[in-house]
Amino acid sequence: MSITTTRPVLAQLDSQSFDVAIIGGGINGTTTALALSKAGYSVLLVDKADFASGATGRSGRTLHCGLQYLAPQKSAWQFAANPREFFMRLGVARQTAVDYEDICDALPDRLRPMETAVPVFSHSAFSGWQVDIGSRIIKSFSRGRGGFRYRRVKPGSESASPFVDVLRDRGELRSIVSFVDQRFHWPERIAIDNAFLAETRGAVVRNFTQVTSMRQRQGGAWEIGLNDSFEDAGTSTVRARLVLNLAGAWLDRVLGLVEPTLPSLATSVKGVYFVTRLPDKFRGQGIGGLNRRGEAITCLPWGDLHYVGPTQTRYEGDLDHVRPDEESIRFLLEELAHFLPGLELARKDVIMAWAGVRPITSAPGHPKGKWLPYSVIHDLGSYGIANMISLTWGVLINHLSTARRLTELVKTKLPPTDRPQAEQQIGLGMPRTHSSIRIDEAAIRYCVEHEQAIDLPGILFRRLGFGWEGHLTRQMAELAVDVLGDVLGWDERRVKAEIAGFEDYLADQHLTGLN
Repeated sequence: MSITTTRPVLAQLDSQSFDVAIIGGGINGTTTALALSKAGYSVLLVDKADFASGATGRSGRTLHCGLQYLAPQKSAWQFAANPREFFMRLGVARQTAVDYEDICDALPDRLRPMETAVPVFSHSAFSGWQVDIGSRIIKSFSRGRGGFRYRRVKPGSESASPFVDVLRDRGELRSIVSFVDQRFHWPERIAIDNAFLAETRGAVVRNFTQVTSMRQRQGGAWEIGLNDSFEDAGTSTVRARLVLNLAGAWLDRVLGLVEPTLPSLATSVKGVYFVTRLPDKFRGQGIGGLNRRGEAITCLPWGDLHYVGPTQTRYEGDLDHVRPDEESIRFLLEELAHFLPGLELARKDVIMAWAGVRPITSAPGHPKGKWLPYSVIHDLGSYGIANMISLTWGVLINHLSTARRLTELVKTKLPPTDRPQAEQQIGLGMPRTHSSIRIDEAAIRYCVEHEQAIDLPGILFRRLGFGWEGHLTRQMAELAVDVLGDVLGWDERRVKAEIAGFEDYLADQHLTGLN
């Protein structure tokens, strides 16, 4: 029996051939699958877990305007001493500014504007006038649209950020820089929409499908072994002319199936965030600065709440079990208390948390990976592996341009088997805006029957988004599991086990529970 009415039966894929096999169903994998399908390629997209369950759904969820990449870490003189770094940062800022405007145009219903303040102190690495120049550069990069609405005010101004009152070292505060960033309030939904839009254009997409073997045949095509990682639903072997390894933090594991001696392409860095409630005057307002390690710390709007983070810790543990730990929560609370002592937050104020692993590009001399540039494409031909391309540090900000770049690279290696498809509006059955979705049987049933949802996190977090609000109720979970059980043929014992397992999941992965 098929897991859902639309999830492809794995055995039926056996011996099928594709132009491109994409390993990894995060935002880069799904967006690229859609782009390639539009371009006329036959595409297979698989993920060992659920779509968008890795870094996409566990990121900082911020669409930056690009201004921060022009800020020196120590002083403006560091750019004079290292012009190569300056021009690299200039390129990153330019791409980010362009992508910012493109995403605002393409996905307005997936974004929420937030005003972000950055304090400029007398001891800061940059002066206010230097940030003014940077904002003009970003505006020129964004083709004059400048949707980030930059401004700089004095600390005593009535329009200054409410966070001024809770800052440390207010006596050294010279000005407050303010600009509008955007928050991806539901990045998983972007990935899931793109996966099933790709499916409507002919792609074969399947979650909970693990790649177990990879062998290159004579002529360069790949033979790929697949196994169902959710339950025993068979195996299959497929063929592809080219492989895109977009598995994020798991990409080295995939490469190890081909050549175990290859050097690591990605360095795993764990990031932890927690959600809290601040007084009403901070609603919709965010602030960013540096912690005592010289790393970013932010406190950003999350609907009526705020989220704080991230940590930046090299991670060498189990990639399949990344969780927010109490040591990381304690570190964030201590650093926030140093940055914003007036907030006076304690552990009891943490409503929920999450953790993810970033696949930062590995580089000598960078123990936590090379943080810039983003979205580094690796043609494995340089390692003697033809017809395979990998991506490190592919971020939400660049997902549209990354998909375009990957598609253009694929075109240089093989022609599509079909004609490019004309642009068209394809309506999905699921409402496209969060405000219009309710926890009701119809929405849940759609997720299961049409979007390959087969567990409670997949429904309540990734497809409907309610889990991120921090107040899931037992009634919501019971309604969702009743529909799951009805569609998938579960008995009462299995339904009860799923509820218990979901409570364990919430405690382990989010430090919270059902209300």
